[in-house]
This record gives sequence, C-alpha cells and structure tokens, in this order.
Amino acid sequence: MNEEERRVIVDQEMVKALKFLTDAEELARLEMWNVVANRAYYALYHAVMAMMVNDGFLPKTHSGLITEFGREYVITGKIDPKYSKVLSQMRSIRENCDYDVFYYTCKEEMEPVLITVRELIELINERINDSASKR
Repeated sequence: MNEEERRVIVDQEMVKALKFLTDAEELARLEMWNVVANRAYYALYHAVMAMMVNDGFLPKTHSGLITEFGREYVITGKIDPKYSKVLSQMRSIRENCDYDVFYYTCKEEMEPVLITVRELIELINERINDSASKR
C-alpha cells in the first residue's frame, strides 16, 4: 500500500474507534453492559489496528492483532505495560457477552475497563498524530 492509502486507512480506523468509544460510553449511561463490552472491544480493536497500520503492520486476525500488540508495543516499551492485558481482556469479555447465553457483564466489571480503554485509545491517537507531524 502506498503512503496515501495507508493514511486513509489509519484515519478511518481512528474515526471508527472514536465513534465506537462514544457509543460504548453512551450505552454505559443506559447500563447496557453487554453491548458496552462489544463496542468497547471494537473501539480498541480499531484504534490498535490504526496504530499498527500507521507503523507498517497489517495483522490479519483478531488473535494476530493481540499478539502483535504485545510483541511490537508492550514488550518493546512503546506502550505502557499497564495496558498489556486490556485488549485480550476486552476480547474475552466481548466474546462471553456475545456468545455465552448465561454470561452477563456488569457495571462493576465494565466501568474500570472502559476507563482504561479510553486512556489507551487517547494514547494511541496521540501517538498517531505525533508520527503524522513528523512525516
């Protein structure tokens, strides 16, 4: 992919990430916790994908994205280790909410995770904007 295509993909991934984050926060006010988990996971997924595409990576699967995030960003210290588990944690919660008919998440589980998701998305957005200003 050329530079212009990469930039468009990164921008659109972040647009989607921020929209899904807003959706998750609005759904939290309605206490729709299973749907919050879905939107929060996909908000984070799209933000991490934006960062990876921005840096020249293109994971093909959700598992690949999680593995590459750990290897390329957390282990190397580019992203604070406190964020190392949030992506896989959100994937697990989201899958349980979506596919396990007996699983319901709750405010106590989702509120702190949603705060961490917002922090990480904001950090990723800053990182992308910083790299764009250097190009």
